[in-house]
Amino acid sequence: MKSLQINSIYENIDKEVKKKSNFFISDWNLDIDDTYISNIINESFINGEKNVYNYFSADEDFEYLKQKVLNEINLDYFDISNIAFSLNGTTAIFTSLLLLEQMAQNFLLFTPTYFLYSDLLKYFGKKIYYYDFYNIQDVNLKYLENILDNKQINVVVITDPLFSIGKTIPIDFLENITKISSKREIIILIDGMFSNLIWGEKIDELLPTKYLEFLFRYKKVIYIDSLTKKLGLNGNKFSIIYANKEFISKLQNYQIYTVGSFSSSQIYMIDQLYDSKNKNLIINQLESLKVKSQNIYKLVETMIQGTDIKLYEVDSGYYSCISIPKKYFKQKNDIQIFKTLLDECGIITLPLSIYHFNTKDNYAFRINLLKNKSKILNSIDKIIEFLNCVFV
Repeated sequence: MKSLQINSIYENIDKEVKKKSNFFISDWNLDIDDTYISNIINESFINGEKNVYNYFSADEDFEYLKQKVLNEINLDYFDISNIAFSLNGTTAIFTSLLLLEQMAQNFLLFTPTYFLYSDLLKYFGKKIYYYDFYNIQDVNLKYLENILDNKQINVVVITDPLFSIGKTIPIDFLENITKISSKREIIILIDGMFSNLIWGEKIDELLPTKYLEFLFRYKKVIYIDSLTKKLGLNGNKFSIIYANKEFISKLQNYQIYTVGSFSSSQIYMIDQLYDSKNKNLIINQLESLKVKSQNIYKLVETMIQGTDIKLYEVDSGYYSCISIPKKYFKQKNDIQIFKTLLDECGIITLPLSIYHFNTKDNYAFRINLLKNKSKILNSIDKIIEFLNCVFV
């Protein structure tokens, strides 16, 4: 289902990442040494081993778990019928698009965005339009309204923060877009799996309440959240989908066929992560990861001063983006540049072009700010050295 470009890059990654001499700077796994929640993690797997024969169907209501989540949200017009658990972020996206596939034909995707959205929509035979959203301050709402009308958009898909860049969409802007869409009966799908990690802002809640508070004044909204993704728990993930009662009922039915069941360790993890007694531990963990990301970002920013390398402005999460002018490379195609950096520097990169982000005359790739610090800095040093040699 992936495009040829994505397939080519991922085939190389699968092979090259196994070589210890290479460093996957765009990796989706976080290098986390110290953790405030080690007991929760350990107990979830112990619990999983104890209950390995138990079956937890994906269409179950899990009312007691939903009630724990609901206690944290504390909104009058919100109840457990607005909540569904999903196996992970990918299945949450898949089941959401499966729902929308029957309701809509024309989709507007704010970019950069995860390629799963575009690939699935193409597979479903939908019409896709893209809107570059990196320079949010330059977005003209009137122009955006014209796109919605002229292209007869049925669904707007937004990733907040912007995928692989870590730039937050201001909440007032999200509210404006929601109002504009609501007037036109357009459905809003927000992927907020890395939301609520804004640098310099204290985390005071684990749930996206400030978003749900205004989003659910409008009925046609789907919001996907994942606390385990924010915590880097890739081996024991789950996600939560928030939507109106009708949407949630259908989504849970779809999950019988797309998810099947949850493991007992996942159920235990949900139970513990949304237990009020663990809230401060989890907030401390998230704050620690934010600080580490910010510190690495500043070090990289210092390293590239005086070079042609650009580090994209970030205000949230654990990822940023680096771009290099294509004039430094003989081959201008992103796949060829990917291979050049791999061959010359031993660095595995994910180009932002696979996420529909147009960087024109630059090769832009994601940088995971929570990988090993010395390896990140060593990789940047190798890139600088390579670029200097090219122009000697």
